[in-house]
Amino acid sequence: MKKKFLNRFSNLLFYFSILAFIIAFNFRDNPPPGGWYEQFMPLNGRSISDIFS
Repeated sequence: MKKKFLNRFSNLLFYFSILAFIIAFNFRDNPPPGGWYEQFMPLNGRSISDIFS
């Protein structure tokens, strides 16, 4: 009984670690967008040059 439990737990741990490995490397290649990027005015297509608050 104990050997069967350990075997099942070992298999579950193995598959969980493979899933975590795949998920971790999937997010590494696709970082979230950040920083500055150019935006355009919706009507005339000119780029925005100044920001006022």
